[in-house]
Amino acid sequence: MLRPQLLLVVFGLAAAAAAQLPVLAPTASTTINVDATFGHLAYSAITIPAGVSVRFTGHYPVRITVSGDVRVDGELSVAAVPSPTVVESGPGAVTTGAGTLGSYMWSPGYWDWSSFPNQVWVPGYYFGTPADDGHHATWYGTAVPFDLAGGSPGGSVYYQAYWGMYEQQLGGYYLGGGGGGTLVIESARRIDVFGVINADGVTLTYSTAGDGSGGSILLRGLLGCNVAAGAMVTAWPEGIVRLDAYDTPPQIAGTVLPLPTTVRYPDLTETVPPAVGATWQLRVAAPRGDVVFLAASFQPGSGTNQYGTFGIDLGNAITFAVVTMPTSGHDPLATFDLPVPNVPQLAGLSLWVQGLDWFTSQSPRYTQTIATTVR
Repeated sequence: MLRPQLLLVVFGLAAAAAAQLPVLAPTASTTINVDATFGHLAYSAITIPAGVSVRFTGHYPVRITVSGDVRVDGELSVAAVPSPTVVESGPGAVTTGAGTLGSYMWSPGYWDWSSFPNQVWVPGYYFGTPADDGHHATWYGTAVPFDLAGGSPGGSVYYQAYWGMYEQQLGGYYLGGGGGGTLVIESARRIDVFGVINADGVTLTYSTAGDGSGGSILLRGLLGCNVAAGAMVTAWPEGIVRLDAYDTPPQIAGTVLPLPTTVRYPDLTETVPPAVGATWQLRVAAPRGDVVFLAASFQPGSGTNQYGTFGIDLGNAITFAVVTMPTSGHDPLATFDLPVPNVPQLAGLSLWVQGLDWFTSQSPRYTQTIATTVR
């Protein structure tokens, strides 16, 4: 067992390490290229004032850890940038769902002599196939586990040049829109958004080139994640947005597009249902390094205590697993696999399962309850 003096030293070193981290609090709009750190950034706090924009650029997904609070009154952006000369996707964007190339040819105009001698010139026109938009959530990427792949660019379109006696068309390429990037912010305290967090793709209105798809956003505030009224968190179109918080669900009063996936920690999900002769799998989401106890009962329960609301029969529940959360990775999740005996009589057996995040720096809390039946 650690002595109290040693614990004080450990906590003191941790506090000193946190104090050495910089604060991101610009007073004017700025751009941060993340390539030198391979996308990893760490701050003791983030404060973005109203009217100030921080744009992240580079090739890597942006992954920010913050030991203190995050407050965004201005803008944090990994959005694609409109450009007529180059496709500028956000950091973390990929080409997995890139739009296909479009192509147009010119159909020449002609003189219509049907009303001779008052012939009429019928103008030419382009015909062909427009470029495809970039894809993301419908083609690849998941919110849980959170995939670091961002959006994809839209397809470019080629217009064939034409040089005739009466008409001329220059032709050329029109570039598709860039895909939005990836932004992960993990705060040990709160994340409060009063302004804008943006991972949008470029949406084009001036040509038949394809739109870029939105990127990916993960905001995890252990003491709260709040999108206030009037605020915007967007990864549009077709991106992925996920909001996490411990104990209480993320609070959303503003605009989040697309509709977000919200995770209230600790979280328990049945990823593979129990079946006779197969493997039952449960997935736990909780803060890094926490230890979550899983228990099951054959009857439901109901009530509340100092750990929250329980839905299993606490008096007769059996603790069957102890799950330790990973300490590394941008989205630490843990799974537990339990073989189900090949006994036909088990089919139809009902179970109620719940977890308790016990060893944690936060207040111990229950997961939600899962009701399941052996197949």
